[in-house]
Amino acid sequence: LLAVFLAWTIPSAAASPRLADLWTHLDEPWQEVQAWWNRLFTSLNYQGQSALVDFGRTMALGGGTNLSNVPVLDVHATQPRYWKAAAYDKYTGSVWINTDSVEVSWQEHDPGLAPMAYLMQQVFTQTVHMLESGEDTLFFAGQPLRVSLPARAYLSYLPLPGGQQATDVSMVSARRRLRRGQSYTMVSVLPIASPSYLRVAGNSYPDWVTERYLQLPLTLPRRVRTLAREVVKEAATPYDQVIAVERYLRRIPYDRQTPAPPAGHDAVDWFLFESRRGYCDYYASAMVVMCRAIGIPARVWQGYAPGEYDPSSR
Repeated sequence: LLAVFLAWTIPSAAASPRLADLWTHLDEPWQEVQAWWNRLFTSLNYQGQSALVDFGRTMALGGGTNLSNVPVLDVHATQPRYWKAAAYDKYTGSVWINTDSVEVSWQEHDPGLAPMAYLMQQVFTQTVHMLESGEDTLFFAGQPLRVSLPARAYLSYLPLPGGQQATDVSMVSARRRLRRGQSYTMVSVLPIASPSYLRVAGNSYPDWVTERYLQLPLTLPRRVRTLAREVVKEAATPYDQVIAVERYLRRIPYDRQTPAPPAGHDAVDWFLFESRRGYCDYYASAMVVMCRAIGIPARVWQGYAPGEYDPSSR
């Protein structure tokens, strides 16, 4: 009876907004269970089989990953960018967690939130065409301003004198799961600061940035901090220190079949000193942890690489 019910409701939900909203509401607790399960069993060498990556509120550093050559997105934009899905700010030693607790509803083409004011930005428009179905995550470059379909944005608020200020949006999801062939347009702002500008920007970080983006677990092995200081000892500015960390990590071989860290072992420490190989999640995690260890605020973003240009799509 359950199989018959699901077979009847799922196709109907695709055509009925009301049924789709009900199905999404019923599916949300299951998504929370999946996130909890991933955090609990990070040491398993499980490899997913879906072409779509399951982006959620947590990113576990486990065993090997199984990436296919099946296209999942077709993005129309004026320049290639990293298509971001979710940001993570808290590191536990084995899992990254998105701690944003505020969910804001966006309607179609809603002006949305007033973004944090930064210097040297430009408006950027991207249209995403889904080549796979079943995903509700919306992908974007920079910081999103508005989107062409109903969505939810996840963020935090800063208490300020006389009001509050929204922080950067860390994740955007559609109100209903996207179907194959469905498209949406996102308008966002991109940073355009040059390396020369970043080198003189200094390190006068706001308190809310350091409180959130310098967090490291007390269990982080001391040798990770020691290595970070050694790698950047000849770099004069925070920007050059970041570049030094990047160059160091590029010397570690890329391997999608790396084994999971042993239970109770810090994942970044395992990657840097024991396995000495890994894939994108490990490189990004090590980069952020090493930057934080030397006082440079950083966070992890998960998503897709820019992809390949298709001249036939013009």
